[in-house]
Formats: sequence, C-alpha cells, structure tokens
Amino acid sequence: MQMIKLTEHPCEEKVNNYFRYYPCGKPGKIEYNGKWYCGVHDPIKKEAKRAERYKKLIEEQKHGLEEDKRRTLEIHYCERLTNEYLETHQAEPEDE
Repeated sequence: MQMIKLTEHPCEEKVNNYFRYYPCGKPGKIEYNGKWYCGVHDPIKKEAKRAERYKKLIEEQKHGLEEDKRRTLEIHYCERLTNEYLETHQAEPEDE
C-alpha cells in the first residue's frame, strides 16, 4: 500500500477558523491552473455549487416578488371594491 505524502501536493486553499487563515492540509487531488486542491476545495466543484446556490436564490426571490405582487393586487382590488360598494350603496337617512 502506497502512502501519499502531504508534502508532495498539499491543497493550496486557505481556510479560516474565525481567528486566522491557514492551509487546508489535505492532500491535493486535482491540479487547476498549476495549483493542487483537495476534493473539498476543487475550484470547479466550488463554482458549480456556488452557481446552484445563486440559481436557487434567484428562484426564491422571483417567487417572493410574485407573491408580493399578488398580495398587492389583492389589497388594491379589495380596497377598490370596498370604496365602490360604499359609494354606490350609501345608506340613505331614514325619515322618522
């Protein structure tokens, strides 16, 4: 069984632990633009995940805008009906 040495091709990605940045330390599996990256920090996978998250965010925003538009139209429609109803069906004072 052949052991992979971390010193041969370590992952080039810098990770943050909320205090400082340090090298990933995992063995590099993918070479991209002359740098080695582990499976977690593969730039192609990261970009695909980022694009998927962005697409999902855009869809959620579109749904939210459609929902806001629907609610606004409902409110205006109901207000208009109420105003029209009050204008056309005003109660006449009763003579006593």
